Amino acid sequence: MKLQVSYNYNKIIDSICCICYKYHIPMLLMCQLAFGFFGSNTNKQQPNTKTMKNTKLNLKKAATAGFSLIEMLVVIAVIGVIAAIAIPNIGNINSSAIDSAGQRNAQSVASVYSAGLSAGCPVASDLNDALAKVGSGTWAPESGAFSGRVFLVPNLPADPSDGFTAMMSHLDWDAANKYVKYLQVAP
Repeated sequence: MKLQVSYNYNKIIDSICCICYKYHIPMLLMCQLAFGFFGSNTNKQQPNTKTMKNTKLNLKKAATAGFSLIEMLVVIAVIGVIAAIAIPNIGNINSSAIDSAGQRNAQSVASVYSAGLSAGCPVASDLNDALAKVGSGTWAPESGAFSGRVFLVPNLPADPSDGFTAMMSHLDWDAANKYVKYLQVAP
């Protein structure tokens, strides 16, 4: 017994769209498979079962094939654009971090030097001497309420790449008062 089948092309197109969306199959491939199979039968006869089996196998292969070449190229291009934007900014972030660390170290040096002088620590002769005293861990008053207490800024940078230059750009020496001044904005 032969079965007569009539094709409703709108339902076929809707089915193709659903299958493509569900299984991530490129739409062009599905249209070629479907209309290569259905489009040749304009007289509404039963399609060849051998062709139907091959089409089903091709659909299964297409559903598990993965990404197409175009999709991969688009992804690589997007990653390239993001990298081109991000890589120059990484260098700026590093230099601004070093500058911020130098600024904080300069604030600490000025604060600790001021506190040490108020407590009775010996006065420095210049800015380099003040840095040596504050960074040595031996700068302490000899008498008074704070005798024996060390005024220290730990881990002061000595290398320009560690932020020494940035720190020094925020410090100034007041020779008349023998005092370290913090400059909020570097000259």
